[in-house]
Amino acid sequence: MSDAPRPPKSGCLLNVLLFAAGGFLATVLTVVAVVVLSWPSSRVVHATPPGEEGYGVWVKETTRFADTVPTHQLWIGRAEDHGFVVEIPGGWGTRPRSEFVEGGLRLYFDRGAEVFVPESSYLGGR
Repeated sequence: MSDAPRPPKSGCLLNVLLFAAGGFLATVLTVVAVVVLSWPSSRVVHATPPGEEGYGVWVKETTRFADTVPTHQLWIGRAEDHGFVVEIPGGWGTRPRSEFVEGGLRLYFDRGAEVFVPESSYLGGR
């Protein structure tokens, strides 16, 4: 028989703890990956800066990593990052002509669509 030292034996508890730590780490990495891949990125594709009425109109294009078709939103407010949001249906275009009229804002799209947004929706910095 050999007198060489024997390697220490790891117990069952250590194996269970390593397995649980690996499962926890895998879950955390999966959650982080899902959040990062679904996080939207947006950019302004058309802007009408604030005029004498104090409100501007911005069209933002929003994309997600997994989406193939971007979505578009129209923002009405004093700044491009704060205001009332109107979803633009696909195919309407992204460069509406805007006109502040009595009682609100009228938007004219290239394909003939027209949207009226009452001023009560965007007054007060919503």
